[in-house]
This record gives sequence, C-alpha cells and structure tokens, in this order.
Amino acid sequence: MKLKPASIRGKLILALLLAVLPSLVSQVYNELQNNARLQSLGLPIFNKPEIVALRLAAATLAGIVVVFITGNRLGNLMRRLTHAADAISAGDYRRRVQIRTGDELQKLGETFNALGDSLMRHEAAIRQQVEMLAGMAEAARIASSSLDFRTCGKTIAKVVCTLLGARDAAVFYGNNQEGCYKLIGYSGKRPRSVWKLVASRTSESGEYLLIAERSTKTGPADEAILVGIPLTSGTITLGAIVARFQGGISRNDLKLGSVKADILLAFGVHAAAALANAHAYSETEKYSETLKDWVEDLSLIMRVTDAISPSLTLDETLEALARETASALGVDICAIFVPDKSGALVVRGCSAPNITPLVNTNLSPKQTETGRAFTEKRTVVCRDTSRSKFTITRRITREIGMRSLLSTPLLIGDRAIGAITVYANEPRQFTQREIGLLTSIGIHTAVIVRNASLYSRESSIAEMLQSNLVSAAPEDCRGLRFASRYIPASDEARIGGDFFEVIQLPNGKVGVVVGDVSGKGLKAAIHLAACKYMMKSLVYANPDDPAAVLTELNNALNYYFNMSFFVTIFYGVIDPEEGVIEYANAGHVPALLIAEGGKLHSTLSGTGIPAGSGYGCRYGSHRVRVNPTDTLLLYTDGVIDIRTETGPLGIEGLHKLIFEAGNLPAPELIDQLCNRLSDKKYAVQNDDMALLAVSFDGVKAGRAGFIGGKCEQQYHLPTELD
Repeated sequence: MKLKPASIRGKLILALLLAVLPSLVSQVYNELQNNARLQSLGLPIFNKPEIVALRLAAATLAGIVVVFITGNRLGNLMRRLTHAADAISAGDYRRRVQIRTGDELQKLGETFNALGDSLMRHEAAIRQQVEMLAGMAEAARIASSSLDFRTCGKTIAKVVCTLLGARDAAVFYGNNQEGCYKLIGYSGKRPRSVWKLVASRTSESGEYLLIAERSTKTGPADEAILVGIPLTSGTITLGAIVARFQGGISRNDLKLGSVKADILLAFGVHAAAALANAHAYSETEKYSETLKDWVEDLSLIMRVTDAISPSLTLDETLEALARETASALGVDICAIFVPDKSGALVVRGCSAPNITPLVNTNLSPKQTETGRAFTEKRTVVCRDTSRSKFTITRRITREIGMRSLLSTPLLIGDRAIGAITVYANEPRQFTQREIGLLTSIGIHTAVIVRNASLYSRESSIAEMLQSNLVSAAPEDCRGLRFASRYIPASDEARIGGDFFEVIQLPNGKVGVVVGDVSGKGLKAAIHLAACKYMMKSLVYANPDDPAAVLTELNNALNYYFNMSFFVTIFYGVIDPEEGVIEYANAGHVPALLIAEGGKLHSTLSGTGIPAGSGYGCRYGSHRVRVNPTDTLLLYTDGVIDIRTETGPLGIEGLHKLIFEAGNLPAPELIDQLCNRLSDKKYAVQNDDMALLAVSFDGVKAGRAGFIGGKCEQQYHLPTELD
C-alpha cells in the first residue's frame, strides 16, 4: 500500500513519522537489550520497556503536534500562492496575495502581486491600442470610401484628433516637384503658416518628424509637440499630416519606435491610400464630365449629319442641317448663308423657311455680324442685337423677334464659303461649349456644301454624258426586233457604268453590245464613253470577228488608261440572212438564248477576262444558230444581284422569271421582267440594271444549236409550268 498525502500538512506529518519511528523502534530495541543484559547479570532493571516506549511515544506525539501546526500554517500560505497563480493563469490580474512572514514566502507573494499589476497595465494598454486601431481602421475605411477629395482630408484630420489624442490636426496635399502644398482638411484650430513648412519637410524627407512648439507662455503645460506624418502611397509621397499634441502626452510617448508613433505611421499609409483614391476619383470625374460633354456634342453632330445624309440637293441638305442645328443648340432659328455671284450673302437653308424678312434678305459681308464672321473667318457673338452697331442686324432681328445671335464661318482650308448663324429670342451669353459645337457643325457644313456643289456640277456633266451615251435601242433593224431598258439603282447611284448598243455593220450584219464599266459618277461616264467609241471604231475594222474586237479593246484600254479600270463586255454579231450569232464574252454575265417556244434556255458564257485587266489576253468566240421564234437576252450583273426574300436572285432565279413570263417577244419580255424586278415587295435593287432583248423574226428558219462548240449550260421548262 502506497502512502501519498495530497496536502502539504499530511506530507510533513508523514515525513516526521518516517524520520522519528525508526529511531523510536531502535531506542526501544536497545532498552530491551540492556534490560536483558542486566537481568542476565542479576542487576536490577531501572527502565521498563513499557515506560521507555511510552516516554518515547509522548515525545513523538509532541513533535507531531508541533509539526502539524507549523505545516498547517505553511500549507495555508502555499494555498494562497497557488490560488494567486491560478487566478493569473486564468486572466484575473486583480487577485492579491497577503503574506506577512518576513521570509522568502512573503517575497514570493509580493512578486505575484507585482506580476498581476504589470499584467493589468499591459492588458489596459493593449485594449486601448486595439480599440484605437479598430477605430482608425474604421475611420480609414470611411475616408477611403469618401469620393470627395476635401471631405476625405477633413475625415483624416478628425480621426487623428478623436482617436489619437491630438489637439489639432491638418492634412496637406502636394509634392516638392510642384512646389505647392494645399490644405485640404483640418480639425481643431486653423493651422498656421509654420505647419505648411513642417508638411514640406516631412513630405520631402518622407520620414516621421517631431518638432517642439512653444507658446509665449513659459509653463511646461503650454509646451506642445508638432508631429509630421508622411502620406506615402507606394514610392510616391502625396503630402503630410501635421498634428499638435499637448497636455499629458510627452515627447517620449511620440518618439519614433513608440506605440503611438507606430500607430500614426500605420495610419499615414491608410490615409495616403484614401487620398490617392479620392484624388483619382476626382480626376476621373473631371475627365468623365469633359468626355460626357464631348460625347454629347459628338452625338449632336452625328444627329445633324445623319439627318442630312439622305438628301443630295444643296437646298434640301442645308434646310435639314439648319433645322437639326437649331434643335441641337436649343435656339429658335438657324440660317445658313452662302455668297451669290455678286458676293452678297443669301440664305440657302433655314430652320424657319417662312420667315421672309430673313430668308429674302441679301447681306453685305461688311454690314452684319454674319458678314464679319464670313470675311474675318472667325466666330462672332452678339449678346443683345438691339445694341448691335449694324443697322441691318438691328432691323432684321427686330422684325423676326430675335435678340441675340452667334455666327461662325464655313471654312474649307483657309477659304470661307459661307456662314452659319443661330438666333435666340432673348439676350443670351453663348457658352464656350455652344460656340465649339457650332464651330464643329460649321466644319461639317462646309464640307457638305462643297461636296454638294461638286456633286451637283459633276452629276450634271455625267448625266449629260450618259444620256448621250446610253440611248434606247432601235425597235427593229434588218429584220430583228429590239427592246431595251436602263434602271438606275437609286438617286445616289444614278450615274453608273452600265451600257448597251446596237450597231449596223457594213457587211449587213448587226452587232449587239452590253457592258458594265467599273466605278460610279463622272469617271465612270468618261470611261463608258471611251469604251463605247473604241468599240464602234474596232467593230468597223473587224466586222466579222468579235474575238478580235475584244482583244484590241483590251490592249487599247490597258495602254491608254494604264489598267485604272476594267469593263465586262458581251459582244455578238448577228447574221440575219444565215440565222447565226457569233459572240465573244469578256468576263460578262452569260447571255441567255430562249428557244423552243420559251421552253429551253441556253447560256452564252465568258470567253476571257474583263477588258482592261491586263495585257496578253486573247479572246475566243463561239457561233450558235437561231430560229425566228428564239429570243436573245443580254443584261448586266445588277439583274442577278438584286435581293429577294430568299437572297440574291442569281442565274437560277432569272431563268425562273423567264419561264414564268412564257414565250414572249422582246418588248413584252423586257416589260414583264422589269415590272417584276422593280417591284419592291418582291426584290430590293442594289445596283444599276441594263437589259437588251433581240427577237429573230426575220431570220431564216433552220436547225438551232451551237456551231463548232457547245453552250455551257441548258435549262428546260419545269414540268409544273408546262
């Protein structure tokens, strides 16, 4: 059995028993031996064993009592120390140990008490720092979320005062390169000029700075300390925080390496990030406002140009532009002036065309604000036209009920070709944005006026050329019946390169030509004329050989025009006596030969590349026999490029239209096809269309078919149309 007392008292008693009991047993045993020896010698026995044992037991008991009392007191002291240690380990630093023994135990108790006091102080300091950091983090978050630059600066200064104990604080923004520091926020008293110097030194060095500040009073309580905290974001110093600490806060509390200094520096990093964010937002907002104005102005300009783009006549263009400009600028009237032959400025476009005093006037360039804008090539503003120095301006604006105007010239390079003027019905100071917007519209207007004038001049020349170049085919020629039609795609593209021609050859035969010159406008008309008259010259030189005509045409175009354009051409020579067609095709869409009463279509396809595409091309020719009931259809690519509900019409779609039309002579066939192709419910035309049909009424009947060759493809009448 093991004896292991739990208390100190029990352990002391057990130790005493273990120390005394062997000695007691040894003494009793020795006395018994002495008594036995005396008895053997016959000597009297003075101490009986019972008496000796009893005496020793009494002495032992007395020692045990003394030990018990001492051990009990010592145990109580040790329990106090144990409870104090348990309290400290549990976080209760207020527990105190009361020991008055004057020995090591008292010193140990005092040590425990000092340890508790120290831990309480550290706990209070840590709690204060945690609360301070939590408050500063929240303040930094609020400052960072502040999108206003100065509001952010005020928030930072307030945080330094309320959470860090500063009496006054100020935030300066700037750097030494710019040489300027701006106060963007403060808390407490407004900072003096010396604070800006502290901010400059702090920002320049990028280091924490302490400066003693004394007032006129000399008491130590009046001593203040200025602290400079750099605002550093990455490698860039944005400025500094300057704070004044006074009353209870010493220099040691703020020196570099102290807790408060560490907190101030950490807060400076957060404050710098908040300022950088606010500054970036303010710059972005400023630029976004500028960009927004620019986008709005651009959209207004685009609205103006979109409104006038469908019109090609100059008067329609300028009237639409004036109407949209008045709407964009929010004014009452807009008028566009251009000089006439005498040099006077006349209205060619007005947002209010019924105002006759303005529309019917002729302005001298030197007698009005509009004239000054035109002659001096600059924008002119009149805030109140009733005070204008020009009599004509005062009279006209009074008659039309206007009180202010803004005029800007229409410039092409350094040449003024007109002026655009807007009027308001009350005195008005036009803003720089409105002036800039009207100037931009004026630039576009000048281009439009010039282009419209050039286009009008070019169109009249091209129309005259084309009207003389693309004339209707004769109704009959040498026993053949002809029908033709030219359909422009739209007003914008009415000057195209499509043409056809019927030529009586000196050998009694008839030449038929259909071509398509690349390009549009005046150049296309000039190229068309060149091709047409070259062809006429070449066919008379080679009346029996279409291939030779196209070969020579290709060489001539390459030589004289240096391959600057090309032309696709179908040229056929019809012999009415023999009922034979000999043809050559320079990259043109295939002609169609309609035979067997409209039930069979044969394609007469290309025999070479478009003329004008390059040297070295020699064209071949084919011959085909025809009957009096046959019809030859020639056309340009605009016919098969027309768009229907299912896509481009194509060759297949054209064959279907011809099959649906039935066996018709040339005039009726052309009418039927053009009516169907011009129907907007059926198709949308994207390019010019030229068609030429030939009926062989006067040719000899014979066996139709290709002579010495074959057609590329034949189409038979579908059974559902038979």
